[in-house]
Amino acid sequence: MKKFNKKKTAIIILISVILLFLFLTKDRQRELPYRVSGRELLEIKEKCKDLAHAKRDEWNNSGLGFHSLDGYGYSEYRGTCYAEFIRTFDKDSYKVLYDTTEEKELTIRRWTDDIGWYDSDFDNIILGKSRILDVRTPW
Repeated sequence: MKKFNKKKTAIIILISVILLFLFLTKDRQRELPYRVSGRELLEIKEKCKDLAHAKRDEWNNSGLGFHSLDGYGYSEYRGTCYAEFIRTFDKDSYKVLYDTTEEKELTIRRWTDDIGWYDSDFDNIILGKSRILDVRTPW
């Protein structure tokens, strides 16, 4: 009976090691159109940060309302940098998803009323959960 338990335990351990190995070596970027290495990704994210701060400063100096930077990053799905701004005019505020690489607004939603719609747009455009690549939201 002990030999059966040892064999069973050895098989379970072997299967677990194989599954762990497959999980750790899986190519996570296989489905993505843009592939970057770890060092390249760090360099790109630093450039994205610089682009986001530059765009915020440009907009705030131009008098187009007040813009605060809410977030920025790199979309591996699109291969572009993006920034999230909160744009304030008088008493109205809007959340803007901006592509800093191509210098265009991807979506604008009223802050905080339409934050659920904004999150959906972000998932579709930046994370690639849908094949929608460019969304302009009518007011």
